[in-house]
Amino acid sequence: SSESSCEACAAGKYQPNTGANSSALCMPCGAGRYSDREGSDECTDCIPGKMIADNGSTSCSPCITGRYADASKSTTCTECSKGKYADVTALSSCIDCKPGYHSNKTHSTSCSQCPVGKYANGEGSVDCLSCPPGSFCPGKGGVSPNDCPKGHVTDKSGQKSCTPCEAGKYQDSEGAAV
Repeated sequence: SSESSCEACAAGKYQPNTGANSSALCMPCGAGRYSDREGSDECTDCIPGKMIADNGSTSCSPCITGRYADASKSTTCTECSKGKYADVTALSSCIDCKPGYHSNKTHSTSCSQCPVGKYANGEGSVDCLSCPPGSFCPGKGGVSPNDCPKGHVTDKSGQKSCTPCEAGKYQDSEGAAV
């Protein structure tokens, strides 16, 4: 047949029309789109989690850790915001830090446990909160402060334990601050 002498457009390019008479009519796929084979009549959109910034591409690149692409045809990957992370490549959204953990920087690949004396009670925490006076946070990764038990007090925030009342004194309520 006469089609056997027609040349295919190169990968990364496409030609949607019949009757093309020059390789100059093979158009490069736009940014965010690709063609991975010769002779394409259309380009394919990059899927969420992948991107390509250049025209004429033959594949899309996965977003690196700490970044994401939430839409198809992405030309860039976006840094995860504070309180979120991306620990694997090609994510379409970042993951919230779980309670007891935080991330106070962008493009995080993990979240950090709250230290002793601090806590994070919700998902997506940017910073840990100091346990208030009258409470204590004894371990790492705390999700809420513990009230000081009866007979114990704290007068400062961020404590890992409460102080027993000295001899001759008492405290008959929980969560007491000096």
